[in-house]
Amino acid sequence: MARHEKGCTANPARECGVCRLAGFSPQPLIALVEFCRKRANWDISVDESHPPYGGLDKTALEELRALADGCPVCMFAALRQAHVYADKELFNMKEALRDVWGPINQRREAYEHGY
Repeated sequence: MARHEKGCTANPARECGVCRLAGFSPQPLIALVEFCRKRANWDISVDESHPPYGGLDKTALEELRALADGCPVCMFAALRQAHVYADKELFNMKEALRDVWGPINQRREAYEHGY
């Protein structure tokens, strides 16, 4: 549980393992969360028992990506903690992670096989 908590996207003091392994240097998470809150369109409501959710447009998501230095998990953590929604057509963390790990895994495999 302690290992999970350390990198959990709901933890404001999280340590990003993806950034550490992939070499990303994002802005601090608090800055990413604040960016999401400021740039969100707060017209998406779930119901009265949940906090309101906002949405980021394509331009704001690209700006968030730049602030997060391309780390999809830091982007997701910021969106989650800010209660901001991103359309799957504009941001899909699973696909973005594949894009991050693909080249890293290819380099690792080439090194292991002596290419």
